[in-house]
Amino acid sequence: MPAWAAPALAGTAVLAGCLFTMRELRARFPLIPAALLRSGRVGLALSGAFFGYLTLFGPLVLMPQVLPGSAVRIGLQLTALPAGFGGAAVAAETVLPPGLTNRQRGAAGALLCSLALGMLILVPASAIWSRPGCCGSGPARTC
Repeated sequence: MPAWAAPALAGTAVLAGCLFTMRELRARFPLIPAALLRSGRVGLALSGAFFGYLTLFGPLVLMPQVLPGSAVRIGLQLTALPAGFGGAAVAAETVLPPGLTNRQRGAAGALLCSLALGMLILVPASAIWSRPGCCGSGPARTC
């Protein structure tokens, strides 16, 4: 990919976003009503969804670029990520206290994820801790 391609694509995306916003503000029947976006609850929900999808799909896109090895090995290592999300979703009801509201559960999950990501800053990139475990095999073994 040429060096100018990434800035050109980013500029095109920003321009398209600005043009879309201007069109939506003038449209008689907009796709996304501006009054809806002014609501604090909707903004909070959209930002939560954005960061949730970034957390879910970001590693699936970035890890193959960072991890060394063959595509098969990286694919097997990344299998642990959706399996972990699925296991956490099933086990959450039994682990979390029943008195917590959904908002408190979301805040606790966000805090825990932020803490884990913050701790990764302290680990060198070559350390095995920075790689996802291979189907729960842990940091002591590799695939």
